[in-house]
Order: sequence, then C-alpha cells, then structure tokens
Amino acid sequence: MTDAPRPLAALTEGTSMRLLAPALAAPALLLAAGCNGPRPKGKENRAAANARMNLVSSKVGYEQALQSFHAGQFDRALKEVTGAIAKSPDQPAYQVLLGRIMLETHRLEAAKAACDEAIKLDEKCHEAHYYRAVVLERWSDDHEASEAPRAAFDADP
Repeated sequence: MTDAPRPLAALTEGTSMRLLAPALAAPALLLAAGCNGPRPKGKENRAAANARMNLVSSKVGYEQALQSFHAGQFDRALKEVTGAIAKSPDQPAYQVLLGRIMLETHRLEAAKAACDEAIKLDEKCHEAHYYRAVVLERWSDDHEASEAPRAAFDADP
C-alpha cells in the first residue's frame, strides 16, 4: 500500500458529511468573526503615518530638486519640486524653489505666481519677496520692484 495523498472523497468515505462539514467550517468562522475591518484608532494612526511619510518624501524630493537646481538641471529640478509640492503644498520653501527654477528658465509669470503663493503661505518668507522683486525688475516695473525689497526686509529684519 502506498502513502500517496488521497482525494477528499476518499478521506470522507465512511464518514458522515454532517460531522465533517462543521469541522471544516469552524476555522473559517473563527477567522471571520474577528475581521470587522480596522478600528477608528487604527485608521487615525494610519492617516498620521501616511502624513509623516508624505512629509519625509516631500523633503527628500525638495532636497533632490535643490541639488538639481544648483547643478543646472532645471528640468529634473522642476519635476522633483512639483512632486514635493504635490505631497506637501503648505511649504513656502518649495514654492520659492519653484519660482527660482521658473526665473532661471525665463518663465517670469510662473515665477511670480510661485513667489506669490509662497508669500500667501508665509508672509514673512523674505526669499519669496526677494525673488518676486527680481521678476518685477526684469519686467521693468520699477515702482513695484522697489517696494518688494522693503517687504522682504520687513518680513525678516
């Protein structure tokens, strides 16, 4: 006689299915009884962990964008900083870097918009005021450009 695996029908031969069915269903019922989905505290913890991971990920993207910017790789810097902004849109430094990239690539309207967004996020962000003034000088808007450095000084004396 061989010890080869036998099919289920052969195992149940001579056994009443009424006795075997509850024995097979019991483990499934025990597993299903405790699975009501995540509890509210678990959901809160998961959301907090996701927020922390987004912040860390956005900081890494920002640092990579800064390195690319300093290396003159503006396309890569733009890609990285837009990813960082998508993950953490409330960081004015990210908007300032976006404005600097746009300024260097001669997209002055986008540079001014990024600086304005950074100022909206943090009125005391002196870099945003400074780069906004640079954009205005390039547009030859001397009156408003002369006011912007004063706003930068007032923001961070």
